Amino acid sequence: MHDFASRTLDELLGEERTSLADEIGRSVQADLQTLDSGVEILATVVEAIHPPAGAANAYHGVQAAQIGAQALI
Repeated sequence: MHDFASRTLDELLGEERTSLADEIGRSVQADLQTLDSGVEILATVVEAIHPPAGAANAYHGVQAAQIGAQALI
């Protein structure tokens, strides 16, 4: 949970998802090793993260405006 709470919405919904997945995998692996479980995490993937329902339309509007601004440059 700390991995999510320490990031901005842009980081979670954007390109930072890969590093988030890596951090989660390392954290879970450390916990498993502490428990001497014998389990090895081979991959951790964050497939999708969506903004909160109330903020989704606003977020997508801002995202579209940013893409449009980059296209003009």
